[in-house]
Amino acid sequence: MGGCIAVDSAARVAESRPPLSFNLGIRVILAVSNNLPWCITRFLDYCVDRVFLRRVGGGYIFIHRLLMEHFAALTPEDIERLAANAEGGRA
Repeated sequence: MGGCIAVDSAARVAESRPPLSFNLGIRVILAVSNNLPWCITRFLDYCVDRVFLRRVGGGYIFIHRLLMEHFAALTPEDIERLAANAEGGRA
């Protein structure tokens, strides 16, 4: 009986996750539209090295809630201005 419960629980967890093809499709769309780097793990590790993020288990979290809220509050215009400044001060 215990084995059946474990198999049922594993099946429910697998059903609750989006399929791999869905995840890959989203990554392709975000990378092609320049909204997310294709090598997301390398980018996230870069953020960990710069102490913006922290690794927790298999994921990442911001080091502080205020930092997360700051990035969440940026408007598209703010992001464009910051990107232009990073590329050589054209803003």
